[in-house]
Amino acid sequence: MLKIFSRHHTGHQSSSAPASFALPNPSGVRPALRGCLLAAVLLFAAGPVQSQWINNQPAVSVIGQPNLTTRINAVSPITATGMSFPVGVTIDPTTGKVFVADANICRVTRYSSMAAMLNGQPAEAALGVLDLMSTGPGIGPNGMLDIRGIFVDGAGRLWVPDRGNHRVLRFDNASTKATGANADGVLGQPDFTSRTMGLGPGMMQFPQGVTVDGAGRLWVADRGNNRVLRFDNAAAKPNGAAADAVLGQPDLMSSGAAASPTGMNLPENMITDAAGRLWVSDSGNNRVLRFDNAAAKPNGGAADGVLGQPDLMSGGAGTSQNRMNEPSGLALDPAGRLYVVEVLNHRVLIFDNVLTKGDGANADNVLGQPDFISGGANNGGVSATSFNLPFSAAFDPVTNSLYVTEASNRRVKRYVGCSSIAFTPASLPVGDAGGFYSQTLTVTPPGSYTFSLATGSLPAGMTLDPSTGVLSGVPSVTGTYTFTINALAASGCSATQVYSLVINCPTVSLSPASLPGGTTGTAYSQSISASPAGGGYTYSVTSGALPTGLSLNVATGGVIGTLTASGSFTFTITATGFGGCTGSQSYTVVVGGGCGAVTLPPSLPNGKVGVLYNAAAVASPAGLYSYAPTAGSVPPGVTLYSFNGLLFGYPTVAGTYTFTVAATQGTCTVSQMYTVVIAP
Repeated sequence: MLKIFSRHHTGHQSSSAPASFALPNPSGVRPALRGCLLAAVLLFAAGPVQSQWINNQPAVSVIGQPNLTTRINAVSPITATGMSFPVGVTIDPTTGKVFVADANICRVTRYSSMAAMLNGQPAEAALGVLDLMSTGPGIGPNGMLDIRGIFVDGAGRLWVPDRGNHRVLRFDNASTKATGANADGVLGQPDFTSRTMGLGPGMMQFPQGVTVDGAGRLWVADRGNNRVLRFDNAAAKPNGAAADAVLGQPDLMSSGAAASPTGMNLPENMITDAAGRLWVSDSGNNRVLRFDNAAAKPNGGAADGVLGQPDLMSGGAGTSQNRMNEPSGLALDPAGRLYVVEVLNHRVLIFDNVLTKGDGANADNVLGQPDFISGGANNGGVSATSFNLPFSAAFDPVTNSLYVTEASNRRVKRYVGCSSIAFTPASLPVGDAGGFYSQTLTVTPPGSYTFSLATGSLPAGMTLDPSTGVLSGVPSVTGTYTFTINALAASGCSATQVYSLVINCPTVSLSPASLPGGTTGTAYSQSISASPAGGGYTYSVTSGALPTGLSLNVATGGVIGTLTASGSFTFTITATGFGGCTGSQSYTVVVGGGCGAVTLPPSLPNGKVGVLYNAAAVASPAGLYSYAPTAGSVPPGVTLYSFNGLLFGYPTVAGTYTFTVAATQGTCTVSQMYTVVIAP
């Protein structure tokens, strides 16, 4: 039995008192090791993408489980898709492949790509075990025991803090390693078969997390010795090489815990930025320390800043916007946000512009909880938003994604930041009143969005489709309309875009360009239309006058009637549409004097002396005619009325009467000869 100074999790409780448990035979193998628990790991890579977050934002996908609401244990049986107690995650910046450290199964599984991750995606390979159906623990160059915060450096090397074997393993070209491949180097032990726990320049006691800075320095959170070791040019060091420097202790032979600017208590993980700052999750002091220009610090150099505590002398646990309870995993993104995974508050705190934060500053956002004062496991149940013992985080700047291991729910969740949401187009084309308008608003990255009008108003006659983002309709009023469109993603992220849409008067034109002439006494019908179509036009004569006998239909533009006078008539017709938009066309219509198709009845009825005679010699088509007898004479006692062509009266003399009736309208005269017999 070895005594291990370590906080361990049993029933999700925490204690900083010494604890002990039996370590297995180094050469033995057992199904699952509950002691392969606590860990965290970080990835930070520079890139152009920035991220924004909303409190309690849901994850978008998961590995280790078939969906975001399932919790299946992978231990019985071991599978390529399942997990048992994942505590570390890292992404190879050279290949995009993803590595997950599973403490219970004592293996590191490799996935082809997190960017293409599907729920329940199987691993493609594993290190620390013989195959994807096997479990540890083990020793030697291909065995592991209680692994924790793994990290892949810029050269594609995987560094594994093999906590139970008190060492750090190095796997070169990790993305191409076959399952069960040997490690290429070891620190903390002189060889691959030793597993001595100790204190000194070349020894370790439960190393918890690792990171590598841009200069190739390996930083190791030597948790049991309450310190962080630095190994310069670590990939070139021989097995068992001594550390070059230490933080958290005054020298490489000390291991006491302290809450002070120079002390640490159970450090778990680290991350470095491009300027050489080192961030350390000092879990026993419930804080995150910042060391500026860390590589230049002397042994035991003081921290330069703190989060989670009001000052560098405090260490109590808390659940609030500026307090922490066992911080573990750390990650940075290119926008300068620090992500802090809190194991016992079951959440991730997000600090925007972390370099501007003072000691004890508030976090800006939280994942895993609905607010900053909640800290329960599986708050709301196993879901896309809840956590149960999260340990580690990694940020991928290529996909703008944050990955978080969730040990007790046996999964790794992927979150996508909000600020990458952008609208296309950035501005809208001009529209015409009365014309059909259609513009599709698209959002990147692709996904399911709901569109809505956030502020302002659309032009009258236009609508926004909430599911497709199509802005369409027939605007009826001119002007400039400023409004804001909101796009809400399924993740809860949203983005807005302010648009100004100008609705102008279109060029209104009338057709036809000219009208045909006509002849007096004939019907006339001609249709005038305005374009563009659909403008809701009304028509009017704005100068001159229509030919005598014609009228204009104000709703349809029809010019209709019977021409009653000859001559040349010039006039202008104007079409007025939506928004008062107008267009005009000048016309000249020549009306000739020809009689056209004017006719009189071909015959009249006979009559009888003393009996009323009533017959009509009326011209067709109807019009204003004058009638007169031009040859012969009508029967005595009968009169031809000039204004209506009616023959009316009582015949007085029997006989046969032949006469001609003429109908005259303007210069047009038509005649018809009639024979009427008047009986005695």
